[in-house]
Amino acid sequence: MRWVAQEWKRPPAGPEVYALQLAAGPNAVSRELEALPFAHVIPSFGDAEQDLRRLLTGLTQAGMQPGFERSRIPATGATETGTHASSHLARLWAAGEISRLAETGAPADREEAIRLAAARRLVTPVSAAVVLESVQQYKDANLQPVDPDSMPSTTTTVPEPETWLLIAVGVLLLLSTHARRRIRPQPATAE
Repeated sequence: MRWVAQEWKRPPAGPEVYALQLAAGPNAVSRELEALPFAHVIPSFGDAEQDLRRLLTGLTQAGMQPGFERSRIPATGATETGTHASSHLARLWAAGEISRLAETGAPADREEAIRLAAARRLVTPVSAAVVLESVQQYKDANLQPVDPDSMPSTTTTVPEPETWLLIAVGVLLLLSTHARRRIRPQPATAE
């Protein structure tokens, strides 16, 4: 737990963390979290459901809503420790930005939304897609086919947690079968 606390102390603005103990007993995690400026240890009064309701009600009444936000950091403001987002995440950000720009109703914002949709090759309320079957059809329509390298690849994705769980269950079954064969008692022989 100490290395987690050390890592979380480094970023300039870490996430807000709320710790709620669900079972009786010593809680080494909450002791470590109490030292962090963005961690809040929530007192438990015995009923986990009521404690959780009280926490969520307090957060929503304070104007805080659980959620996420995708934003773009300009290259001039990026730090050396920053990482590049995946093309999937960049396309999600672009889709949200296009929706935001299109909702304003301003002609300049709509033009920016169209430009962003075309650059990211997204189908949105301000853009469309043409799908043809052959290169000849693209030539006949005076269109340029999409470069396959410009689209997010589905062959380099990380397996979903369900895949890892299935692999782990399979390995455990193989190990248990192997262990049973080794432990199985030998039949008694008659002498």
